[in-house]
Amino acid sequence: MEKIKKNIRELKGKLMNDPSPLTIELYRNVDKISITSLSWNNPLASQVISDDSIVVKECSSRQHENFMVKIYFILFFFQCFILK
Repeated sequence: MEKIKKNIRELKGKLMNDPSPLTIELYRNVDKISITSLSWNNPLASQVISDDSIVVKECSSRQHENFMVKIYFILFFFQCFILK
């Protein structure tokens, strides 16, 4: 449990370093989560914010869309430039 607490603390620190509207919402949503409810089965425990995470699902529709666009861009970039 201590490692999960440390990971969430580090994740919040990373989110605080980027004051964009998306990261502000993500930070607020991470902050709402009870750390004791997390287990290693939840990607958030490892500092991973996935598109099906409650942290993303609770974002406003605009920020949810921004998150999905960023994920799409990262995947597109990876496929075009890294995998070739």
